[in-house]
Amino acid sequence: MPNISDDVLKASEIVDHRMMGEEFKLDPKRPLYKCPLCQSVVDFDPSPANKPKLLFVDDRTKRIIHALNEYREMYDVTIATNVPEALRQLCMQDWAIVSLDHDLCGNDFEDPETPTCGMAIVRYIVKCGWPPQRRVPDFWVHSSNLFAAHLMVVTLTEAGFNAWYKPIIYKDDHMKYDDKGMPL
Repeated sequence: MPNISDDVLKASEIVDHRMMGEEFKLDPKRPLYKCPLCQSVVDFDPSPANKPKLLFVDDRTKRIIHALNEYREMYDVTIATNVPEALRQLCMQDWAIVSLDHDLCGNDFEDPETPTCGMAIVRYIVKCGWPPQRRVPDFWVHSSNLFAAHLMVVTLTEAGFNAWYKPIIYKDDHMKYDDKGMPL
């Protein structure tokens, strides 16, 4: 394990904040930092000026608000609501996490071959390969379309990316919305 100042840490003390407590494999190319909040070791600098970047791709207001509320303390969150916008964001900077929805454009259970769905982003990345000048992010697939989410995770994983299904679970006790999805 790489040295972290003079501290000696056990593997059980290593926490991946991006996966909400699940263990992760250390990448020797990434620097390690000690989280000032919980003293765990993370592979990004968690100070406010150096928050890791999270690209959240979704077109639903309720999910976007949820993502901003849920992740903004740990991540610098950017929202993309469609495929071209997401691809532009992926080209512009490095991302620690890319969280993808499948059913974009307001449709439920879109055909995975549709050029406007989240699978189009996955196909594009797999077809083109990841640019060597960009840090390879981890991928979360948060789509409620379980079949398409599974396809996205499998496709990314088979292409060599770290990808997980991470569904959005709403804390409805503090999130109330009108019939158009706007917060009350």
